[in-house]
Formats: sequence, structure tokens, C-alpha cells
Amino acid sequence: YIDSVYGQIQISLAKKDAIEKSIVDASDAKQKIERLAAVESSFPPDYEVKLRTLLPDSIDPTRLVVEVNAMALRDGLHITTPTISRIENTKKSPLPYVKHTITFTVRAPYAGFRSYLRDLEGTLSLRDVSSLSFVSQEKDTDLTQYRSPELVPHDYIVTLITYSLH
Repeated sequence: YIDSVYGQIQISLAKKDAIEKSIVDASDAKQKIERLAAVESSFPPDYEVKLRTLLPDSIDPTRLVVEVNAMALRDGLHITTPTISRIENTKKSPLPYVKHTITFTVRAPYAGFRSYLRDLEGTLSLRDVSSLSFVSQEKDTDLTQYRSPELVPHDYIVTLITYSLH
């Protein structure tokens, strides 16, 4: 007679402990939500715009070429032979972003090209220079017009990786 009542009491106590643990977990979760809400409220009002600039929803190839060329024009340069492609994910798990490459050629003296690279690095958009090579002029007669070797223009071939959400 006592064993069945005692067994029911033990079951009720176990349920009570589980409920109390759930209440504590819910309280901890509520505190974490409040902390995250406080952190989010400390963000600047235009953080979503800046985040979209850093990692846009999608990449418009024409706009990307125009933007990269506009940066080159500020340094007195222009890009040639731009090509854009999407890098497909080879991993089994999907990535939260999509990679795109843009490859182009810029003809410039070394100092002008360095200035252009600084401009590329200074943009808010997330871009990585994945490949950089150059080709010097082949004809010695063309080089006689330059008084200093650092003023000789070279063809720089640049490959950038940029990212988007879709």
C-alpha cells in the first residue's frame, strides 16, 4: 500500500524538478534575449544599410564593373577586359554567402596602381584580392619617353573575390 503512494510521490517530485529546471532555463534564456536586445539597441540607426553595403543581397555584374572602374578613374586609370564569374560551393554544407570573382587589367605606373589598391581596400564592400600579376612593356623604344623607371606603366592583372548573400 505504501509503495504505490511513495512511487507516485517520487514521480511527482521528478516532474516538479523538471518544471523548476525548465523555469530556470527559461529565465536564463530571457536574460540572454534582453542582453542581445540591449546590444542591438546600441547599434547605430543605419547599421542595416552598412551591413547590406558590406554584404549585399546579390551582385549586379554591370554595377560591380562600373564601381571598380569608377575607383580607377579617380586615380586617372581605367580597367579593361573585365570578367565576372560565380564560384560554386564545393563543400557539402551550404555556405551562408556566395562568392563572385572579377578579373580585370589596369595599365598604370606602380605608384598609381598602389593608390588604386588602397582605394579598393578602403571601400565598405567586402573584397579580397586573390591574384595579382603584371606584364611589363616589351619594347625598349617605348621606355625612352619615361625619365624615371617608376613612371613606366605596367599592365596589372587583378582578380578580386567579392561576396553576397544570394
